[in-house]
Amino acid sequence: TLAEILQNHAEPYGITCGEIAEVRAASAYTVAAGSSQWKAVESFCRACGGFVPRFSREGELLASPEQAGRTLSIGEGDPVLSCTLREDHYGVLTEALVIDKTQNQEFSVKNQEMIDKGGQCRRVLYTPGQSTWAAMRYTGEYQIQRSGEDAWTAEVTLPGSFLAFPGDRVSLSLERMGLSGTFRVAEAENRFDGGNGALVTLTLKPLKT
Repeated sequence: TLAEILQNHAEPYGITCGEIAEVRAASAYTVAAGSSQWKAVESFCRACGGFVPRFSREGELLASPEQAGRTLSIGEGDPVLSCTLREDHYGVLTEALVIDKTQNQEFSVKNQEMIDKGGQCRRVLYTPGQSTWAAMRYTGEYQIQRSGEDAWTAEVTLPGSFLAFPGDRVSLSLERMGLSGTFRVAEAENRFDGGNGALVTLTLKPLKT
């Protein structure tokens, strides 16, 4: 269970857990040799719960699905100092081939969207014995999803401090840049510039489906 993972890999190091989801592995779960304590927790949450653990502003570990915070609206009339859009497809998988050598089975999961764009990046993964077809398919889909998480990023800089925090939502309506919709705040950097005063840069990513 997630509680057992935290007891072994977080709590002994003085980490206080503010939220713990009721997550249990469907089958035996092994922490890979050489993994850091954080990697052990993160991998379990991703693989068995479908979410990423994080820390609260108070420093508590939140091992549960992220809940949407408040929503900040940014439009053409707001004092946007800069806006940068990055789209990087390097490393985004077009196919994940999962192989169970023990049972001599394999399953291919393809990323048709990237294939249609002309991408070509294939990864072969070997699973432990006795893998079920459902588990193999999930492993392939999981690898493709992870490979594309950082493909699209927008950074918006505005005057002010602490306008939003990670987990909050930003509703963009910047038609001149072709940016509209609601996005998740992945990072919020607050700083003070001697010439411009307090500034905040919000790193935005698409909402997970």
